[in-house]
Amino acid sequence: RLREMALAASRGVFASRSAAGDPAAAIAAAHRVLAIDPLDEETQRQLIRLYADTGQRNLALRQYRDFAERLRQELDVAPEPETRALHQQVLRAQQRPAQAPPSRPAILPSSPPELQVRGFTASGSDPVGQAIADALRDDLVTLLPRRRSIRVRDGDGAGEAERSERGRCYRVEGSVRVGAAEITVTCRLVDGRDGGYLWSERVTGQPEQLLGPDVPLARRLAVAFLREIEVAEARTAAGSAGPDAWGHYHLALRELYRFSMPGLIAARDHLLRAVTLDPDFAAAYARLAYVHVQKYWYGPREDRETNLDRGHLAATQAVGLDPRDARGHFALGRLLALRREFDMAIPEFEQAIGLDPVFAQASFGLGQALAAAGQPASSVGMLDRAIDLDPYDPHLWTFYHDRAEAQFALGHLTEAAANSRAAVRLPNASHFAWTTLAAVLGAAGDREGAARAVHQLGLFRPGYTLEHARHELAHHTNRRFVADYLDGLQRAGVPAEPAEEAASGPDHLQANNF
Repeated sequence: RLREMALAASRGVFASRSAAGDPAAAIAAAHRVLAIDPLDEETQRQLIRLYADTGQRNLALRQYRDFAERLRQELDVAPEPETRALHQQVLRAQQRPAQAPPSRPAILPSSPPELQVRGFTASGSDPVGQAIADALRDDLVTLLPRRRSIRVRDGDGAGEAERSERGRCYRVEGSVRVGAAEITVTCRLVDGRDGGYLWSERVTGQPEQLLGPDVPLARRLAVAFLREIEVAEARTAAGSAGPDAWGHYHLALRELYRFSMPGLIAARDHLLRAVTLDPDFAAAYARLAYVHVQKYWYGPREDRETNLDRGHLAATQAVGLDPRDARGHFALGRLLALRREFDMAIPEFEQAIGLDPVFAQASFGLGQALAAAGQPASSVGMLDRAIDLDPYDPHLWTFYHDRAEAQFALGHLTEAAANSRAAVRLPNASHFAWTTLAAVLGAAGDREGAARAVHQLGLFRPGYTLEHARHELAHHTNRRFVADYLDGLQRAGVPAEPAEEAASGPDHLQANNF
């Protein structure tokens, strides 16, 4: 009976969203219907039409294939004739050759920047040094292609790898020197256009410290190279008169990492431009979905469901276009976790980690979801992994912030305070970092420190109250943690209600004040 009530309510939401002419919200509502009744063939047809009508033919075809396979496995029947006819209609539309209007040239997809990994040289003729050099290069060539935002080429080829169609190319080179007691590895990232060094690193240690089973050195270098390439690409695109799709993508990343509403709006605009220039740009759809995740946090409270719906649509597009891109699964996991669908969110994060082992944000996402699902002890390990993977990730303040929350939930207030202080010291930290520091210090009885944290919180979010915090913790299932957190804020001096002079300002305008 309860299932039928839930199904009827979900169908009603789907009908109202469809009638409102909002395809993103309608698609998300259709998925909620099918989560309850996946054999609802009429809803399956409407979802396939929605995908096709919004230009997502690959997702429409995938939806049909998944549904047909479920029918075969569970009922040993084929889809209804109307559904099969719809499938053929989508197929014919996909196979029809696209003809650009004569006055407008066809849009060609752009290519990601290229990275050439050259062989590392070993000093002298020491066979140990050469073996280490070869192993390090092989580890890098294994790790780097997992990131879909670059194209990795073999640096030992004919030398053409330094030339990309757009001239955006980089190379990795380095050397290994074996000493009497330790080994020194030097590695450089070079801009292939002018030979300038973008990043260099020298590491000294024992062989087992550099080339262990978890390839710590190669992982550390891969993360640094990928981050510096993103920065260089954004700088190049900013100086371009007309950035291509990848140029807009990298400009969007720069705006996204500001963690403010103006930055998120600018990031959204760049990503929409990117997918207009290249409709099959999976990485851009993945980051567009993540923009909506961030808008959930920093935008108007009344827009939260809309942002979740639109983010879910972009994330499913990303995964449909490129199922092996970790960023799509990461964004989808974040969206599912915000809806407290942890049994679906956690596997998405695990898949993202498997696809890209050096993607620190995927480990962070899993850690955050575990904490919100009431598993803070498991959360701490994943957040430690994120911090260890990339101590320069633009999200680093969130890694420390969420680790502080997990330690708070475990009752480890000293560790929670240390992590909160690490978070607020980072330049792009937002009001969330100060909120948690105030809650931790309030719970610990540090009145002076808590008062300073509340003062800083007020600079970021004037008029902040316990009610704001309660809404920001809505995705947590650990109600004991939520109660303790709110009690800590109250002890720190955060009011339950806004002061009269601050109450009139709309919440989303305050959220822009970073």
